[in-house]
Amino acid sequence: MVRTKSLRRPRRRIEGRCRIDVVEDGAEALDRSAGPLWEQVRSVLLTRIISGTIAPDARIVELQVAREFGVSQAPVREALKSLEALGLVDILPFSGARVHRQTSKELLDAYAVRAELEVLAIRFAFARGADFLSLSSRMGDMYHAAAEGDMVRLAVADTAFHEEIIRASDNAELLRLWKNLQPSTRAYITLISPGADPNWTVALHPPILSTLVAGDVDAAEQAMRDHFVLARARLERSLDHRGEEVSPVEAPETAEAGPMSTGDILID
Repeated sequence: MVRTKSLRRPRRRIEGRCRIDVVEDGAEALDRSAGPLWEQVRSVLLTRIISGTIAPDARIVELQVAREFGVSQAPVREALKSLEALGLVDILPFSGARVHRQTSKELLDAYAVRAELEVLAIRFAFARGADFLSLSSRMGDMYHAAAEGDMVRLAVADTAFHEEIIRASDNAELLRLWKNLQPSTRAYITLISPGADPNWTVALHPPILSTLVAGDVDAAEQAMRDHFVLARARLERSLDHRGEEVSPVEAPETAEAGPMSTGDILID
């Protein structure tokens, strides 16, 4: 009689947008029916970088990632190239890939561009008669997260609020550009620290919501610009507290580059 080794049914978890099977020996395997493998690897790595699970300057070794997910190095390499295009990973000859440590200038530059993209989205959305009533539920999500002191949930709700405004423009190119900036800013702005003030974060958004619902395009555009000015000013104070120099709000192009640390917190 030949005995066969019994196999345990893999337990599953969701990481990023991927369903991952965790098998008996601790290795993980992606769901091969859920789309291109490189996109699944990218989604998982992106989630880990944004959440801080993989810290700035940390190495990402192709072979180790491939073994973890039971794939060849080709999809891992493709995933890393995609993350490099987003500015989240640096790939250097003979050194492999490392998580990019964003400078203060890079972060502030991203702020300036995001502000204008979201103002443009408001203009496009009003031009097509978009309805912003559903934003109230996003605002409610932020209030609930803040009341519970859940900064991670608040960051997710905050992002959803802004993404809904971008999607209201019905402009695929605008959405693409915004999404390319969003992972980078989230990775370094929504890092959690004990001194974070969820109520301050929530208070940034009602002026945007009220002007959008009222249908006042000029006031809504100004509210969005004010939103980013306040968020940037708070970031500047945080950097100044640690002795890092940044430029005045009116001149982001002259900001001095300085390293960001994982103690920074600013959810916008």
